[in-house]
Amino acid sequence: MIIRFLSIFLKPKKNRGWPAIVKDFLENAAVYPLLNKDNPDAKRQYAFDYVTYLAFYGGDHGVQPNYKEYSVYTNMKSSVRSYGGNLSLKTKILREYTLGVSYDFMNYEFEDKDNGLFEPNFNTPKHSVKLHLSNANLFRNLGFGIDAKWSDKYRWVSQFVKADIPSRVVVDAQLSYALPSLKSSIKLGGTNLFGKAYDIAPGVGSIGNTYYLSWVIQN
Repeated sequence: MIIRFLSIFLKPKKNRGWPAIVKDFLENAAVYPLLNKDNPDAKRQYAFDYVTYLAFYGGDHGVQPNYKEYSVYTNMKSSVRSYGGNLSLKTKILREYTLGVSYDFMNYEFEDKDNGLFEPNFNTPKHSVKLHLSNANLFRNLGFGIDAKWSDKYRWVSQFVKADIPSRVVVDAQLSYALPSLKSSIKLGGTNLFGKAYDIAPGVGSIGNTYYLSWVIQN
């Protein structure tokens, strides 16, 4: 009866927010939006009537009590205000080199009205930075590309598990050698070079290192 009673009054989660797109162009450089027009650079969102589940114990209260754990879905009174933005810069340096820098900021403000029973599932690092450097023709058809990514630590909250995800640095690199006579190229590279396995969410498996050698044929 309790489950039926709560399900009758269960309301969908509500969101209110506004987007803002910011673009600027510099001499020989441009600030590119990371997100498209449906998910622009800067945004602010207000969410309330979060749907979550609460656990409680019930059962026989006799001489030998037999309690079981139950859970029901309900709306919480707490509200969450989230906001964030992105700044990306991509330009040419020393004529042949491509340099890229990207910074993401995401944060939220939490107003607890449920006596600590509700924890937001924001599941997003507050700060993250990406660096890119490449040259398609460094020396006699030899090219390279390096990408470095840093993510801040963050809290992961889901219905099944809660955990703290540590910060991480991931470096990917690739060497390419063009074979014009064969209309192809050879690529040697790896992901998460020299780094330890890392997690992006608990319970989904860690991400380790990948190394590859490929021959790409171009039509």
